[in-house]
Amino acid sequence: MSIRLRLERVARRFGGLQAVVDFSLTASAGERIAIIGPNGAGKTTLFNLISGELAPTGGRIELLGRDVTRMPPHRRAALGLGRTYQLTNLFPRLSVLENTLLAVVALRPMRYVAWWPLAAYRDPLDRAQALLAPLGLWERRDDPVAELSYGEQRQVEIALAMAPGPTVLLLDEPTSGLSAAETRIVHALLQGLPRTITVLLIEHDMGVAFDLADRMVVMHQGRILAEDTPEAVRRNPRVQEIYLGSA
Repeated sequence: MSIRLRLERVARRFGGLQAVVDFSLTASAGERIAIIGPNGAGKTTLFNLISGELAPTGGRIELLGRDVTRMPPHRRAALGLGRTYQLTNLFPRLSVLENTLLAVVALRPMRYVAWWPLAAYRDPLDRAQALLAPLGLWERRDDPVAELSYGEQRQVEIALAMAPGPTVLLLDEPTSGLSAAETRIVHALLQGLPRTITVLLIEHDMGVAFDLADRMVVMHQGRILAEDTPEAVRRNPRVQEIYLGSA
């Protein structure tokens, strides 16, 4: 099975704080990996290193067989990396459809054609509808994002991350702030993602994390505490003590 993402002893220091320490991981094609751990364990910092928003102070990052350790975020996106964020990162004054179309055309040549309205292109509109409809947001496509609930905005952000057709997808707490009903919608959406996409997931909802993951990585103080199947991680006494809580 081909490797989509490889991290070799990746590290990140902020002054005297070691946020990520000698982190090594490989993710195969179509694999679902949940990364869990207490607040401050280094999970989002790790995602920022993978996406290029932070430069590592040590180690090597490979994406689809290419060394991207010093590559800027937009070039990693062009290679096939997508991500969502802990906090929504949308254009609040633009409509749901406008936000989605911007993501759909972000890596297409038509993004350079400023004199031709996007509404004239059938394919981006079809793609936007395919992304928004499963979330129940196609009916709200003309509403400004600012008028959506926080949970709906989180769902739009997932649609935007999926828009360019990523090969590797980083999801940073995709169900954070969602109601139970919204969590079920997002859960079903993530379960239905094609296995052509490799998914790394940071998630505090343990039901979602254990259900979606093929493999789990537990971080503690910037290091890997445990890496195993969901069932083995659930039974791990060290994980129970530090993170899941033992009776």
